[in-house]
Amino acid sequence: MARQRIICTLVGVFVILMVTEMIYLSFIWPDWRQFGNGDLLESNVMRDYRKKQALQVELPVLKWKAIPGSQIPEFVRAIFITAEDSRFYSHSGIDWIAIKDAFLYNLNAGKIVLGASTISQQTVKNMFLSLSRSPIRKWHEAILTLFMEFNVDKSRILNTYLNIVELGYGIFGIEAAANHYWGKSASQITVENAAEMAASLPSPKKHNPLTRTSQFLERKQKILKASGYLQPRPDDLEQNPYGYLQPLTEDLLESADRKSTLDEVSPVGMTPSDIVVPDLVLEESQSVDSSSAEEGLNSQNHEDGIEEPVPHQMNEKRLEDDSFIPH
Repeated sequence: MARQRIICTLVGVFVILMVTEMIYLSFIWPDWRQFGNGDLLESNVMRDYRKKQALQVELPVLKWKAIPGSQIPEFVRAIFITAEDSRFYSHSGIDWIAIKDAFLYNLNAGKIVLGASTISQQTVKNMFLSLSRSPIRKWHEAILTLFMEFNVDKSRILNTYLNIVELGYGIFGIEAAANHYWGKSASQITVENAAEMAASLPSPKKHNPLTRTSQFLERKQKILKASGYLQPRPDDLEQNPYGYLQPLTEDLLESADRKSTLDEVSPVGMTPSDIVVPDLVLEESQSVDSSSAEEGLNSQNHEDGIEEPVPHQMNEKRLEDDSFIPH
């Protein structure tokens, strides 16, 4: 009899939780049609920042300007995918491989050091939820991510992410970042500029093109190598439309006969798409020794003898999304 009461109680609690969850989700549920085809609106994180700024006047004024996909250079997409989510085009919103490997790494480290959020999950978190790291928020993030991937094109998701990602104090999106850091639009930035934007993640307030911390500079160089760009010779600069860097082709790779281990090209949170290892991204709020974490991965990769791959080909398909109109 007592056992039956316990079971009935547990079932009742479960039903109440599910009903509460459904009611809550009905309030925050996005209009996927509008999100996928309409104007791009301010993200929830931006709205939260405005509320915080109203109470803390010392915070910088929010900077944001949405731009259509046609104004986003292809190399910007490639660099952010390399740095943040190398399997973006192959997963369905959640990268289970990255989750598994992050879990094993954290288990080995004895603490939570690494995360495995995809670009899709980051887009949902910024657009519809908050920066809270509670298990409930992560649960809502997972549900919304799966539905977003089902209802919205990958190109739209990526362009939205690039328009709302935080890249400094009150700086949201690559257009505002390009203007703030270099005084130009996102369509005019160089490959090196794009790598610096990506290198500022996941802690853009601490590591950015102005602070130029050692961790930021190291991550920038590793992003450039892993995304397939090398420093050109001086006499190549005139032929180089991006000013500082040039694409690393298979011919260049073969002629140089480059052989290097993964620890020379892939930092924590950045992996070429054709290497079957996880994207491991440090969570901003966690106070960990990132250098020791990276050394652990590097030594492991060195022992495994993983060689640098031929760079991925992310630019084969042009991904433009002009459906939203900047506000």
